Amino acid sequence: MPPIVAKGVTLGVCCLTIAAGLSVFAPPILAQAGASYLCDEIEVNKTPRGEGAGNCKASGGAPKNGKITQNFEILDRTDPDTWLECKSDKKNPAGEASLPSKVTGSKCEMMSQGE
Repeated sequence: MPPIVAKGVTLGVCCLTIAAGLSVFAPPILAQAGASYLCDEIEVNKTPRGEGAGNCKASGGAPKNGKITQNFEILDRTDPDTWLECKSDKKNPAGEASLPSKVTGSKCEMMSQGE
């Protein structure tokens, strides 16, 4: 093989290895496609009510203030392996956002990577 092709093959194998490693060990923060919030801390108060507090940021079309009408997740900035999944129903909103201070969910479940 000419040296140029060999370098390209080596670079390609290296990039594939890195990409495969990132997809296996990617925290939930990197895997989110829907509405979500990233906060300094999360907790389930009175089950199933959940809350994220401190420097919250919205992504994936999640509203920054007001009622949240779609399913969403609240991610923990300090523990990327733990998050809340919050569900909506036809009668009630799934939660309410008041960024950046907090976001609450009415029907939330604590999740962790590997479940």
